[in-house]
Amino acid sequence: AGGGDAGAADVVTVDVAAPSAEFTAIYETILRPRCATSGCHVNGSSVSRLVMTDAASTYARLVNVRDECSFNTGSRIRVVPFDPAMSAIMIFNQDGLCGRRHNALMPDSYGGDARSADLERFRAWIMTGAR
Repeated sequence: AGGGDAGAADVVTVDVAAPSAEFTAIYETILRPRCATSGCHVNGSSVSRLVMTDAASTYARLVNVRDECSFNTGSRIRVVPFDPAMSAIMIFNQDGLCGRRHNALMPDSYGGDARSADLERFRAWIMTGAR
């Protein structure tokens, strides 16, 4: 960037109108079966105020959206395209805690190699622009 403020951070803007085929696949194989379940990220639950009813609305609630629960992530953006290290969803999930309040794996029965592979797939999606 030329002649702007030396300390200004670059902002990445992503069209959140429609998720890519890769995000839809992530939603169908990871988020819907593991997160959009009874008592978690569904209507009527208060879990981080993040309802995951379908791929399109979940995408719109994740990418470039500030996390509403600053207790967990310091009021960060949920998914920062190209930057998983600054994405609240990755910070929140790296230690396996379903919110520091709940002190449990997210979800309860989800751990080991499958969890690691899913987190890596999600990280890679963010690294390539979170489309």
